Amino acid sequence: MSITKDGPAPYTSTPTLMRVLDGFRNRNPRTPVTHEVLELMGVSNSIAPRTLQALKLLDLLTDEGQPTPALIGLREADLEEFPHRLGEVVQAAYSEIFAYRDPATDPPERIVDAFRMYNPASMRPRMVRLFYGLCKETGLIEEIPPIENAPPGVRMPRDRARKAAASPAPPSANKGESAQAPPSPPAASTPSLRPKPSEDLSHLHAALVGLLAMVPPANEAWASRERFDSFKAAWDATLQVCNPVPLKDDDDTG
Repeated sequence: MSITKDGPAPYTSTPTLMRVLDGFRNRNPRTPVTHEVLELMGVSNSIAPRTLQALKLLDLLTDEGQPTPALIGLREADLEEFPHRLGEVVQAAYSEIFAYRDPATDPPERIVDAFRMYNPASMRPRMVRLFYGLCKETGLIEEIPPIENAPPGVRMPRDRARKAAASPAPPSANKGESAQAPPSPPAASTPSLRPKPSEDLSHLHAALVGLLAMVPPANEAWASRERFDSFKAAWDATLQVCNPVPLKDDDDTG
């Protein structure tokens, strides 16, 4: 497996990947490496699959999960040699990017644009953050620039709603119309809730809409199992309050 145009690119987090590399350098993990092995090394269940894929795409593991010569080289390198060895791995894996871009001199916009050749599109911001993170670990760059969650030119519905809510109302055509103009729609009853993701949800209670705004974008995993379980619990409780379930006939004692 490798990083090629129109194919996948790694998008796990840099700290997670470095934790796995540290585990290989200081311990003796079981092989072949699987999701379960990564979890034993401290990788959370939610990102173990993407971390395993990243190790394979970076040519650190074979398709069967066995360490490659590159990973063995990182394991054997001393502290002074490690960044150089890792730099060789990064430059080889991202050879298509380095052929046309230099993360040390090119602005982030050009780096982000270069990642348009990889999939899935929804994960491209994470791909770029991992790329910059690895470049910093190797000493190729000193600072990691901020990368937006949404790809350039793409805005999630809740972002559009947030901008629309913040935009001032258009002025009246003339002062005489102000008295007859219909009143502005009332503000949401709970100001702390996020704006509605779309007008299609206007029939729902504001509390439910606010909870829906917490759901990650399509194809993006939850940050953690705890976050997902908390959402489910909050959703069930809020739904019961906003839309009570009628009693069965045999439960109606009235």
